[in-house]
Amino acid sequence: MPVRDNNLSGVIRVFVILLAVVTLIAAVFQFVTYYGSSAKRIDSFGSNNVSELLSHIQKAYADKVITNFNMLKAVDEHFTEKSINGNFYFSAEKEYVKGREIELGAEAVVFIDSSGNYISSDGESGNIELGVGGITLFNEKNRIAQYCRADFGKEIFIFAVPVQTYTIDGNCYNALGIVYTLEYVQHILDMEAYSGMAALYVMDKNGDMAVTSRNSNDIFKSLEFNILKEYYSQGFISERELTNSLDNIREANKGSVDIKKEELYYFEYEPVANTGYVIACEVSKRVAQHPMSDYKHMVTRSFGIMYIFVAVSFGIALMCGIAARTDRIKNKIRLEAERKANK
Repeated sequence: MPVRDNNLSGVIRVFVILLAVVTLIAAVFQFVTYYGSSAKRIDSFGSNNVSELLSHIQKAYADKVITNFNMLKAVDEHFTEKSINGNFYFSAEKEYVKGREIELGAEAVVFIDSSGNYISSDGESGNIELGVGGITLFNEKNRIAQYCRADFGKEIFIFAVPVQTYTIDGNCYNALGIVYTLEYVQHILDMEAYSGMAALYVMDKNGDMAVTSRNSNDIFKSLEFNILKEYYSQGFISERELTNSLDNIREANKGSVDIKKEELYYFEYEPVANTGYVIACEVSKRVAQHPMSDYKHMVTRSFGIMYIFVAVSFGIALMCGIAARTDRIKNKIRLEAERKANK
């Protein structure tokens, strides 16, 4: 019986050791495989997450653009019916215009001439600095959606389309526009994603900031402010990253760059359809990667449980070994005593 017991203990010990070794090898393999690529996987997850969110916001923003252009088309058709031999009494359409302004949440519907001079249905007049948008609007006969300055340096956003010439109070206007305050556009950009911890920016083809969401950082200063150049000057991005990003924005390409502040940030950007502008989202990697980080912690706990199992297995094997060694010593002593007793 002692021999059988010893053999049984040896078999158990070998089985437990083999099980522990196999488990340990599997755990180590999974650990190396997972953690060897987890950083890239989590970073890719965060970047894709931001990119998908940005695409959703860009679409919502583009939908607003299309809505305004469709409204301008409808208003122009209405005004065409009301004009008499090219003369148009804008003030007579005041009630109709106010209804469209309220419907859109706009500041004003205006007629514009090639010098940027405008007139509203209230008879208010002034000048809008259209810049290169004026060339697009009047020379190329293309619609525009852009940020610019109006009277006294007031920053506004305008949707405008070229139209037939309307003569109002002796002055000729050949563009129709809808004017918004920047606060209205900021409202469009506001979002609940990431618990409000992400910032959205709209930039022109040079990368100059036009407007931001209300939860953006305080670094934004004016229409001509270039946040990427500012980040480069502070050492948050390299010269190469700055050049590549500005080239992408100029060519209306989608792209991204990591902002290395006190912590890493994603800065994803993509063009807004039908506008000539680019929308960007900036959010901490820690925030964007949070769901994947929870998964990583869960996997880490799983590895911990696996290692505990391995440790327990080795402990059992060790105890079996000690027990077997103790039995052998006892058997040896017993056999020696029996041998002496038989002499």
